[in-house]
Amino acid sequence: MFHIIKQHGWTYVSVVHVTGSYGENGFKQLRDLFDQNGICLAVVRKISRKMTVDEAEDVAEDLVAHSNARVVIVISNRDNAQMIIAATGLLSPSGSFLWMASDAWANSPTYMTDLGDLLLDAFLVSPMVADIDEFEERFMNLRPNDTADPWFPEYWERLFNCSLQDGTCNTTLTAHEANASDNRPTTFSGHIIDTVFMLANATARVLAATPECEGVTGRGARDCVTGPRLLSELKATRQNGYTGWLELDANGDRLGRYVIKQVVPDPVHVYDTVVVAEFDSLTRKMTLTNNVTWFYHAPLPGQDHPESKCSHPCAAHEARVVQEVTCCWLCNPCRVNDRLAFNGTRCEACPPFTWPDPDTDESTCLAIPPDTPRLDSVMGAVQTALAFLCLLVCLLVFIFFHRHRSCRVIKASSRELSFLMLLAIAMGYVVMVTMVAPPTDLTCRLNFLLFCLSFTLLYGPLLVRALRIFRIFEASKRSARRPRFIESGHQIVFSFAFIAVQVVMCVVMMLEHPEWHRLSQSSPQEYYVELSCEFPQAALASFLVYNVLLVAVCTLLAFKTRRLPDNFNESRFISMCVSTKLVVLCCFVPAYIVSQRQLLRMLMLALAVALNHSVALVFLFLPKIYAVCYLEGAGDINQTTVHGGGAGGVTRSMNGSTTETGTGVPGLGGRPRVSMMNVGLPRIGESHVECEHAQHNGSGVFDSEDKAPNFNQIHPV
Repeated sequence: MFHIIKQHGWTYVSVVHVTGSYGENGFKQLRDLFDQNGICLAVVRKISRKMTVDEAEDVAEDLVAHSNARVVIVISNRDNAQMIIAATGLLSPSGSFLWMASDAWANSPTYMTDLGDLLLDAFLVSPMVADIDEFEERFMNLRPNDTADPWFPEYWERLFNCSLQDGTCNTTLTAHEANASDNRPTTFSGHIIDTVFMLANATARVLAATPECEGVTGRGARDCVTGPRLLSELKATRQNGYTGWLELDANGDRLGRYVIKQVVPDPVHVYDTVVVAEFDSLTRKMTLTNNVTWFYHAPLPGQDHPESKCSHPCAAHEARVVQEVTCCWLCNPCRVNDRLAFNGTRCEACPPFTWPDPDTDESTCLAIPPDTPRLDSVMGAVQTALAFLCLLVCLLVFIFFHRHRSCRVIKASSRELSFLMLLAIAMGYVVMVTMVAPPTDLTCRLNFLLFCLSFTLLYGPLLVRALRIFRIFEASKRSARRPRFIESGHQIVFSFAFIAVQVVMCVVMMLEHPEWHRLSQSSPQEYYVELSCEFPQAALASFLVYNVLLVAVCTLLAFKTRRLPDNFNESRFISMCVSTKLVVLCCFVPAYIVSQRQLLRMLMLALAVALNHSVALVFLFLPKIYAVCYLEGAGDINQTTVHGGGAGGVTRSMNGSTTETGTGVPGLGGRPRVSMMNVGLPRIGESHVECEHAQHNGSGVFDSEDKAPNFNQIHPV
């Protein structure tokens, strides 16, 4: 029975067995096999040998309440089985159960035709029988006086419906002359004969093995043959019999051969049986002899047999919530990042950066392939192309400045500081390319260092330039003495001092934070992992604070020098540059903080660099290029301004400064006063070229040697 159930994949069955050794021992063996193979029992009922109708109905109600267990094993006699099947037929639709009969009623379907379709497709399991013609011939020719069998007279009287004691029986008749339908020997007579031979041979071996019992017969022999010794000899039996090989297992059960039949419809007799398999308990092998057919229990789609399960398998990514019976469960959907743990009975979150592996039925987790910046991606290609385009523009500006480095407008703005700022702008564009490189600890540290330096190398020299302009014009208000530390060498030293502060901060941050690249996953339930550079918050905060401080000071100095002469626009452009820097920070810093994707953060940094440095390139360098190229002769006029009556006037000096003489007030002498409106403009009639390579003029506050104005060349009228 167990092998039939296992072969068809049934995991949820019910067992009804009769009291006594036959039913209870059979159920015990089935239960052990079921426990070892994960087959669950839905209903287990023990019934009496002669059950009542009420008891049958009670069993039927219990079976119907567990209708998922369609397979029902009945280890009982024919009458009990028939009552149970009939009771379930009244409570449930036909075909709800598939019955499996033990050998006690396996040969009785032809006597149970009143059950109709309820018994169709049932399996009948019985030991293999053998017809013994010699025994049948002898038995059929026996008369009461031919045998000493104490039970034969009783059989004779029942067979002929007479009484030997009353003399109403004809003792010359044999079983052949009887009209009864059950006058033939039982089909199990072969097993009975083999059992008798096994007992006789085992008893003979016990007597032969005991010297004091040799030759003893009758009651004396009974005293010599004890139960344990006889059982030991029976278990040692190895011989052929009428029904096949005779051998017992450790429990004393015979390892014989069994026949499995299936009940099929018959147009004449309602039922018929077909042998579908044979089972050899010695070799534990089942041999199919005919195909199993399902006349009454239609298989489900995609299956070749009916099912008997408590619960269906859960769908993909669902865990089984086991109920009281292990074969019964509910299906609980797991989260998308959960794996099925504990044999699919629990949802367990995968570790970070991993995902359930479908190749292992989602019982294990597999690492998610990380997304990294790549040059071959759309974002990487666009970012790289933009960076190279900006680098090309920056290179052209550098070439132009180098070629026209002797022009007054370029020299007046401090060529060395300009080249430092061009280097910073180019470095920013290089950072846009390095950010697309595969993230490693080295590349991420390098990106951070270049990123910080590209800003400090730009705004440090810009602050030095703004401070120089402020000091010069503030000093001119007090005296004609030139301020200290305004030469080009000093400006370079001050610029590198600002840059050194940023370098020190970067080095400290690199030593303080060992990890500069990491895996990140914006949501554990998203199949997306990034491997990118991770700039520590403290490092970014130190960079922002320092550079915002530089920009703020530049803004303040640009504001203080806003009233310079109209033909001097340097402060105006510095103010526009640093103001744009503040706007960029206000836009990109919040977006960087709230962004969940690291690649988007890197893209925002690259865009911030591109926008900031391009604005600096436009406001700090393009006006000078325009002045060199298009303002030929600009400011080449002699401007004389009279500030009063005939007593005073303004005369243009040889270096372009103005001198105011007289005040128009009696008693005031002709004390000269410097006006800074046109400092640095060329003189009238000056015919030499202001640039060695271009005949153009510019505006500025410094002379051709990049020094302070010559305040001593003042010519009063």
